[in-house]
Amino acid sequence: FQKMVHRQNDKLVILSAIDNNDQALFEDELFKNRYGFYTPVPGDLYKRTILHYACWENPQFAEIMIENLSAFVSSNDLNHQDSIGRSPLMIACEMGHVELVKYLLQQNVNPNLVTYEEGNSAWHLVCSSDEGDLEDKKAILEEMWIHAERLNINIHMRNAEDFTALDLLLENPKLRE
Repeated sequence: FQKMVHRQNDKLVILSAIDNNDQALFEDELFKNRYGFYTPVPGDLYKRTILHYACWENPQFAEIMIENLSAFVSSNDLNHQDSIGRSPLMIACEMGHVELVKYLLQQNVNPNLVTYEEGNSAWHLVCSSDEGDLEDKKAILEEMWIHAERLNINIHMRNAEDFTALDLLLENPKLRE
């Protein structure tokens, strides 16, 4: 999938398209250069892929990428974790990207993956993050609850500090309102 890398001012053009919300350029780069789910962001400290970057910066582009590449990959590819263990679902939860969380859950991603050191799942991250607004966080929690049984989401999972997501929710002043 990684045929050639198109750079402009030492940054991948596809990343600039994500940053500038340029869907036409994003789609052109995606197809022309055959980027895949595992295409790394050059020089990224956390070894994120372009999909991770899109989940963080522009969730609509993450959906476009998944829709256009899903014929070539399995849903397991959507579980790819960066160097600290964050999957696309974890990033979407942490950032408060409701529609992307819904979309990823519909793609049957694994919601029980955990970050490598802290042991936080997507459920933990939505409950502890300060990103996004309160209504988005509530919507994400509701969406995860809807899919909990189907995806076997472990709502009682404890992280490395022995906290459940509910524990983190009760500690997060932004979500207790």
